[in-house]
Amino acid sequence: MRRRLKISDADLIRIVDKIGNSLHDIEKEVQLEKLALDEQTSNKGGLTAP
Repeated sequence: MRRRLKISDADLIRIVDKIGNSLHDIEKEVQLEKLALDEQTSNKGGLTAP
């Protein structure tokens, strides 16, 4: 599963510790974290969100 989600072992352990071992919840959390990271990256470029 870790490879499919493209996350490290440490990230998987951190997420499981945070929300539990439900596959659906883990996938959802990975998506949310990737979106948050994308938003932070785009905001660092001086662009402001509408």
